[in-house]
Amino acid sequence: MINQDMNSRDGFVYDARLYYGMSFLYPHLHRSAEIIHVIKGEILVDINAVRTHVPAGKCVLILPYRLHSFECAPDALFMVHVFSHDCAPEFFRLLGSRTSQSPVFDAPEENIAYYLKKFGVDKINHSEHSFEMLPLAHTDQFVEFHPKVVTHNPVLPQDVRLNLISALESVLAGFLAKPDLAEGGGGSLIERVLSYIGAHSDEDLTLETVAAELGYEPHYLCRMMKRYTDIGFRTLVNSFRVEHAKELLSGTSMQTTAIAEICGFGSLRTFNRVFRQFTKITPSEYRNR
Repeated sequence: MINQDMNSRDGFVYDARLYYGMSFLYPHLHRSAEIIHVIKGEILVDINAVRTHVPAGKCVLILPYRLHSFECAPDALFMVHVFSHDCAPEFFRLLGSRTSQSPVFDAPEENIAYYLKKFGVDKINHSEHSFEMLPLAHTDQFVEFHPKVVTHNPVLPQDVRLNLISALESVLAGFLAKPDLAEGGGGSLIERVLSYIGAHSDEDLTLETVAAELGYEPHYLCRMMKRYTDIGFRTLVNSFRVEHAKELLSGTSMQTTAIAEICGFGSLRTFNRVFRQFTKITPSEYRNR
């Protein structure tokens, strides 16, 4: 399981890519939400161990801290948009704690066109898999675009932010229009556990304290976490802490002792040991790369 650092940062996070025939089979999660819009072909998306079929013309919404992966046909063409709460504040306010039986939703073509136009994409040719834009990066399987919206840039111009918010919320209106939206009742076990760990990873978490907080027996919680994530509780908690530490090491000038404390490691010695276990290098080596 992967906790994706690049999609789990604080602040205004946005990332958009066009994929062609590229599956992501390893379960991963992040603090940001995600929309997958299937343009051609079909994909299978697993969200918290529930498989969903997404045909061409449909979108799927993956809310924060949902363990997910996807598999697609070799000729599938689809766009992946990862975005933080700040990118769609009105959507998250209106959604509240409601959820739908299915994450799949319709986004009107005119809303998709409006969204693309806001960021310089004039068209996507379904047969030739071509589009008119200036990519940031281009490989055989994906294109990262939106040159004005630099991924994770905390100081985007106000007009770009407003365009992004307006465009995203026009697409997400399709999810809010679903007739089966209802109060979610707290979400599934995996959703509640991952969300709780993500919000409290800087604290002194134990299996017993998390189980008590969420109302489960510790042995049952441990077994279910192993089943869904294929890793143990302590490793899961440390994965969140390490990703947070990586962000602070690369984005701030904080001393490593302060980072160790902020991320919940307890001591510099523990921080160095755990960080090396996950990354094969020390925190100092990571910062100086």
